[in-house]
Amino acid sequence: MNISTGSMENFYPYLWNPEPYSKMDLPVPIGFDSGGKLVVYDLTQSPHLLIAGVPGFGKSNFLHVLIHSLLPKALVAVIDPKRLEFAYLKNHCALARNEVEGLAMVKSLNKEMERRIDVLEAAGVEKIQQYKGEMPFIVLVIDEVAEIEDEETIHYIDRIVRLARAVGISVVAATQRPSKKLKIFKDDTRDMFLARLCYQMADEISSRMVLGEQCPQAAYLPEVKGRGIFKAGLTIQEVQSMCLYLKDAKKMLKGTESVVSDFAEFCTVKRLPPR
Repeated sequence: MNISTGSMENFYPYLWNPEPYSKMDLPVPIGFDSGGKLVVYDLTQSPHLLIAGVPGFGKSNFLHVLIHSLLPKALVAVIDPKRLEFAYLKNHCALARNEVEGLAMVKSLNKEMERRIDVLEAAGVEKIQQYKGEMPFIVLVIDEVAEIEDEETIHYIDRIVRLARAVGISVVAATQRPSKKLKIFKDDTRDMFLARLCYQMADEISSRMVLGEQCPQAAYLPEVKGRGIFKAGLTIQEVQSMCLYLKDAKKMLKGTESVVSDFAEFCTVKRLPPR
């Protein structure tokens, strides 16, 4: 366990150079530790990530950081019930903005998952990293999973979380308080999110819900936006996430090539560079 309250800056602008992490399949810049070192995590190791925290302390900002860091490496799908936060990504990600679109998206991802399982089985390999053909990684980002109540949608998300690791499909889910009372976390689905990033929490109980019974630290974080506790396996670190303002995130995509115009194209995009 590595919890530190050393001299950590309260603000780091979004400056991401993926080249030193080229051996990682899906490198994600989590944030800077107390020594000023950038903590970078390979999402394929989880392969699912749970993000939590009270409003206004970093969840949405980190989702922008994560998406922008992954766009050159993966196909990204976003379920955005609020409809506004990620609208600027419409030509670069697959976007679902309501229950009907969300259900269609996760149904399609399940079909793609089954297709990939068949392909890997026929190729005689156990995981996507061993496959020599065309098969980009896919990351499904869900902003506020508590808003998803449709039983069929939850069923398909649950299947992806449980079965899609080998075929390169990851889920990143954000919420304010991931109680097991939430429909999407029934049947211990929450336990499949082996990596957790928890920003400011209202109390110890909420912190323990995210990080585990032995980790109340998110309730005692300083009131600094972007300050969080990152847990991956047995490693627990205090981090300060990079700040990516929405206006800057939009500017970064100006003049770049559109990747996808609708979800029908999403799983068959061929314009990504080779892994």
